Amino acid sequence: MEKSKEIYLNSQKKKAEQASGLNLGFGNATRILQSISGKFDSSYADILAGYRQDMTALRGDETSAYGNLSKTYNSIKPVTMPSRTGLALEIATLSAEGYYKDKANTEPDTGEIVAP
Repeated sequence: MEKSKEIYLNSQKKKAEQASGLNLGFGNATRILQSISGKFDSSYADILAGYRQDMTALRGDETSAYGNLSKTYNSIKPVTMPSRTGLALEIATLSAEGYYKDKANTEPDTGEIVAP
């Protein structure tokens, strides 16, 4: 009775091992292909998700860089072209200042107030 019980338990263990081996794909072409395609699909999905994440980050970086560029350009003061009238007024002002400084240095101060 003990011998037949051990033989039965050993046969059940072997059948369980065979069943788990078949479920894992050992010797079963269909299971092997399912396993390979499942791994391929999951790795493809991982690659695709990483690619999309990189493209989203790149788009955000591009938008941020363009915003910083626009902000920099907007902070630069515009160049104003010099005008002839402004140049003439500046020359006249400097000439008048020089004239009055020279007049003040050459004429002695008499204390009189001279009306302009």
